[in-house]
Amino acid sequence: MPQFQSYPSVTTVAPDDLVLIHQDASGVEKTVKYSDLVSSGYLINVKSYGAVGDGVTNDSAAVQAAFNAAIQGSVILFPATANSYIINTPISVPLGGITVIGYGAVLSQTADTQYRKFTLAGKSSVWFNGLSFNGGYSSMAPVTNNGTIYVSGYSSGVKVTNCQFINTAAANIYLSGECANVTIENNTFFNNYCPIITASSGGLSAYRLKVANNQFSSGGISTVASGNSQSIWISGAASNCLEHVISGNSISSFSKYAIRLDSLVINSSISGNSISNAGSGIYVVSGNNLTISGNTLSAIVYDGIYASGSTRVTISGNSVTTTDSNSNGIKITTTDRGLISANNILSAGDAIVVVDCLHPSVTGNLAKTTGEQVMILAGGSTNAKTNAVISGNNFVASPATRYHILLEADAGAVNNALITSNFLSEAVLDAGINLKAPNPAGPSINDVNITANNTTNAVSGGLMLDYGGTSNPQDVINRVWCSGNLGQPNNRYRSLNVDYFATSNSIAIPYAWFQFQNGTVGFDASGGAKTFELPPSGDYPGWRVTIEKTDSSTNPVTISGYGGTQINGQATYVLRCKGESVTLVNGVSQWNIEAKILNSVTLVYRGSNQSIPNNAETTISWLNANNNSANAWSIANPDRIYVPAGAKLVRVSCNFRWAYNATGTQRVIKLKASGGSVPVFATSAVGPAGIPASFGTSSYLSTPIIKVSDLPDGSSGYFYVTATQDSGGALDIFGNFEHTNFQIEVIE
Repeated sequence: MPQFQSYPSVTTVAPDDLVLIHQDASGVEKTVKYSDLVSSGYLINVKSYGAVGDGVTNDSAAVQAAFNAAIQGSVILFPATANSYIINTPISVPLGGITVIGYGAVLSQTADTQYRKFTLAGKSSVWFNGLSFNGGYSSMAPVTNNGTIYVSGYSSGVKVTNCQFINTAAANIYLSGECANVTIENNTFFNNYCPIITASSGGLSAYRLKVANNQFSSGGISTVASGNSQSIWISGAASNCLEHVISGNSISSFSKYAIRLDSLVINSSISGNSISNAGSGIYVVSGNNLTISGNTLSAIVYDGIYASGSTRVTISGNSVTTTDSNSNGIKITTTDRGLISANNILSAGDAIVVVDCLHPSVTGNLAKTTGEQVMILAGGSTNAKTNAVISGNNFVASPATRYHILLEADAGAVNNALITSNFLSEAVLDAGINLKAPNPAGPSINDVNITANNTTNAVSGGLMLDYGGTSNPQDVINRVWCSGNLGQPNNRYRSLNVDYFATSNSIAIPYAWFQFQNGTVGFDASGGAKTFELPPSGDYPGWRVTIEKTDSSTNPVTISGYGGTQINGQATYVLRCKGESVTLVNGVSQWNIEAKILNSVTLVYRGSNQSIPNNAETTISWLNANNNSANAWSIANPDRIYVPAGAKLVRVSCNFRWAYNATGTQRVIKLKASGGSVPVFATSAVGPAGIPASFGTSSYLSTPIIKVSDLPDGSSGYFYVTATQDSGGALDIFGNFEHTNFQIEVIE
């Protein structure tokens, strides 16, 4: 029942003691004594114009006469009676700047075809306060184009407060066209079809509507209204439908939508509302700059919060509970820059669904589901899903859940997604994160960065990449970077069909969960040694995988076969240097090496000239590294390049250029290796042929391929370069990169 503003009964209080709240001719709220209103001529009592209020007499004409007598600043009073005032003909409000007060008086009807009680067309500053409206709709068909209080034209500053609306088969308050600064506050709506509706007219819509602290309940309206009841329906379809505030309302038992905003609703907020037992909670279509925050939604059958075709929608700090297995806690579709943050969601279906969106951000939510997925990021009907961020969430699964996070390229691609710092807890049937491209010919999932997530108790591990598969799948999952993730059990990867996949996690997989075709897995081993376990040979004959080490540390990436399956007759194959890779093909009895790249190089240069004394063999010192992927040189020992870790075959070379000087008989450069016998592997020309005839002459030295085991110091040895000249004085070797440099290549 309504909580009316406290108005004493005229039968128990002397008129001189009665204080009324009203608004003057300019719409300013004031308090005034009853007797002062009477003496000033501003009080109009409908009973003085013949209204009876006995529940039988048609009071329409008397009430209309009372309104016609009003002037701006008038207070039109409906004294409370034991029965209702019968209004069978709508009352036309002839002017603005008036207050209509009811003391809880009931306005009803006996005509089964009459929906309206009051109509306002282009009137401003009209205030309805403390009235009770009973629609008596049991034999009336529900409609959405009419209302108890019908406001149209340019009507501004209309207020409806402390009123009760019951049993209405239409809207209780209907705003048509350009209605501005309307306040609907502290009212009770019970057993009505659609309590509040706004609609555009002549290309214009309501703006600056405030709906606050009202109570809405359909009271079983669905049995009469064909299951389509909704409490607040704001329809824009015009660029001026903006700056609405819907806050602090209690809404329950509406079979369709609790709050519905559609068609160009701009710069508006829905906050602090309590919604329960509704078909859908908050439904937004074509919104712009909307905030949906701090609402509590419980026992929602379908979507708790839904936004579609919108821009810059913030959904934050809400509590959402849904009950149907096909429901979604929060769902946004075809929306640009949607932010879903800090919500608490318990869904019987999927907790968070993002489809066909640009720049969506899902951050800091606590979401739990009893359905298949906690969250879905999916491609819809177009190919423009980009720049998604899923971070800092706590996603809790149930025994029926397959994935915590599912990225699916179904009808459209999913591009540029960051999944980071999420805690994915409780067991799931498959993987914590699944990247799924079910159609082998596309669309695809591209450029996904998966970092610092923690997955617990996932049967198939932390991450699954699933192409949906044929015998000759196309590349439909492309460029995936995975680093710093934790998984219980360790990350596992199934149905990989990726042109490039990067990880800093070891991959130790029961072979039944691993498939891979025509792609590269790049391992970052900077945080420690990594392992990659291949499935046994014969299970996927002809399948090909390239494995690459992507960091410059000395930590190895070790490749092995499941159950002792060999790689070219060996138990393991080890990648030790940045850029080193191997391409393996699954054969009948083992994995075969098809190709390998030993892209392990250290190339150093001076950067400045070095002076070589006369007749003194001098070791050249190198001051800069152009490439140190083999990690074989350091400034701590600038005159040498060490044998790279794990290298079996190497080749060493250098370029050099002397300054011009024709005096003497020798200009000699030697490539040497450490060890007792100090072997010389290459020497430049000696005698007159080694003396540059003019500036610009340069030389190149290279060793043959050297077996590291043949070196005096073996794998712990190093190489260096010496220079000797006899010009009679000091002579420079040029230091710029293109003239003088020193390099080692790992051949195997």
